[in-house]
Amino acid sequence: MANKETKTCHACRKTLNSDWEVCPFCGAQQESFELADEPRAPGETIEYEPAENEQVERSAPGPIRAVRLRPGSIPTDTAPYAVMRLASGRINVSRVGRLLADILGRPLADITCRMQASKGFLAREVPQAKLADVARSLDTLGIEAIVVRECDVAPLPPQYRTAQVTQSDGDLVCAATSQNDKTWKLTFAPRQVRFIVTGRAMYSARVTIDRAAHDRFANVALLKKRHLDPNQDAHKEIHGYDYLVGVFLCRPERLLLIANLDIDYDKMERRAANPMIMARQARLLMEAIDASLHDDALRLLADLVEEDDPAWLPYTFATLKGIEAYAHWRYNAGLIED
Repeated sequence: MANKETKTCHACRKTLNSDWEVCPFCGAQQESFELADEPRAPGETIEYEPAENEQVERSAPGPIRAVRLRPGSIPTDTAPYAVMRLASGRINVSRVGRLLADILGRPLADITCRMQASKGFLAREVPQAKLADVARSLDTLGIEAIVVRECDVAPLPPQYRTAQVTQSDGDLVCAATSQNDKTWKLTFAPRQVRFIVTGRAMYSARVTIDRAAHDRFANVALLKKRHLDPNQDAHKEIHGYDYLVGVFLCRPERLLLIANLDIDYDKMERRAANPMIMARQARLLMEAIDASLHDDALRLLADLVEEDDPAWLPYTFATLKGIEAYAHWRYNAGLIED
């Protein structure tokens, strides 16, 4: 029997038959990753027909008008407001959270979770009538804040996810999955990058120990003494950090989220994360993109700074979603009108 031609799934890296259009291991569509062999000018983005229900690309939002929040200087517009900071220095989340929860009559957990995740949004949907009390409380704690009408807060741009970015002819290229799970080959020039946001989130998972290793090292007598079946697969807990790099693009507006979550699709378990993979991505971005657009966490990742180094604390989150909340605040802070 003749050997069939094979290819590699761009999402899970499994070997597939060349005629398979969908990966049976992870479900990623393969045919949508292909590009027409047409000449392309450097920096020109890939054009495609959006799939049904796909979020339409939009132009950049305009500058956001903000008002500095001070006692005695409160906006008169009766619209609800978002209270945010422009700097991400450390604050006493517990104390600030209790004050805001008392003023707004909301659960303390809701207030503190938002503050811990975004680092900059202190409260959302604040009635205009409550702003004076909020201003006095923050002034007492020495926290400078601004307020923005909720209707002016810009949502995140359309998001695309990828595990790897490579360089080609001066551009950056990746297989990017959109929010409706369609995968495209996304090409962008370094000059299209607005800025970069980097963070990490701790994970914990229970994984199966390799069966051969289990048979080789297991003490059968001890297992039986502890009423454990030596024929069952052994398990262990793994801990570590997942790293996420968010690249904000313009012309058109996009948010490219780079993360490498190593999954064993045969066992449907995750593997221990290898920080070297994301460190190589960080170095590639630092070499290709202007240094003024990097953040400190990208440099920490590129240098493989020890996980327990205190420099990581401002960029450590409970979940990867928390990093996206942080990116949302950074995006809006960058749009504030001077």
